[in-house]
Amino acid sequence: MPETILITGATGFVGRHLIPPLQQAGYSLRLAVRQPGAETAEQSVVVGEIGPDTEWGRALDGIDTVIHLAGRAHHPDGPGEAEAHEAINHQATRRLAEACEGRVQRLIHMSSLSVHGLNASDEPITEHTPIRPTTPYGTAKARAEADLAERREQGRLDSLSLRPPMVYGPGAPGNLARLKAAVERGWPLPLAWVRNQRSLIGVEHLAHILLAALALSPEAFRQLPPALAVSDDHPISTPDMARALGEGLGKPARLWPCPVSLLRLGARITARQAMMDSLTGSLIVDNQVSREALAQSPRALPASPETYQCLVQAMQEK
Repeated sequence: MPETILITGATGFVGRHLIPPLQQAGYSLRLAVRQPGAETAEQSVVVGEIGPDTEWGRALDGIDTVIHLAGRAHHPDGPGEAEAHEAINHQATRRLAEACEGRVQRLIHMSSLSVHGLNASDEPITEHTPIRPTTPYGTAKARAEADLAERREQGRLDSLSLRPPMVYGPGAPGNLARLKAAVERGWPLPLAWVRNQRSLIGVEHLAHILLAALALSPEAFRQLPPALAVSDDHPISTPDMARALGEGLGKPARLWPCPVSLLRLGARITARQAMMDSLTGSLIVDNQVSREALAQSPRALPASPETYQCLVQAMQEK
């Protein structure tokens, strides 16, 4: 009998790209949706808004594994954002984990590299990098991870948190979407002198990682670290990111030189420092642990291709 998986956030960016390979691999899927009419898989169940009070009973009937993708992201910080992230990214995950105990074999939680902070270190980020979130989003994800790790250590629920950096692919949201829009509109970008390196991960690569984790035996799954930093093998600079987007769009990026120190000064004055840090700073992931940990999976991980070419191809897909 095929394993039955409940997916939260299945209609989001990652979820839409994960469902087809899961179906092709023979898994039986159930989608947790907020309202009727959002059915896109074999079977859906309406759970309403996902939060601290969500009732998960019926959704978890007969479920073997939960892939928890739902969360709050890509919202600018402002009044009430800390509370919203705490409710949706931490307390909702806690509520789901409580409901899974004694009913579900394992839970895979989509966390974020933000638990380490933005540009937390000049050194590559690994599973041993200190948890130092600097945003409400990262703080809530870190708290959700800690709660799951405690349940796992106590033998109450097998779990795994994945920490991806920025995820790219057709229809990617967030900062990548904003950079794409700027390139598409022909806006001049003062990024020519930026000399950084940032790890990204393709949404299809992330789906392969999830499939590899799912294919592990229960014993092998328990041997995984409680959280894994995942990424493509090849980081990319922000100027090259813009060039790749432009190449894929057929509209070359208009890059012009500006001292990075001046860009950062302007960002501080306009309260856009976090966005400028993501454009000019480096954030590199050492994904060796995740690659070695999942190497034992019956579903082999493919080598991640060159990020530049993948961005070009992603922008050409309609």
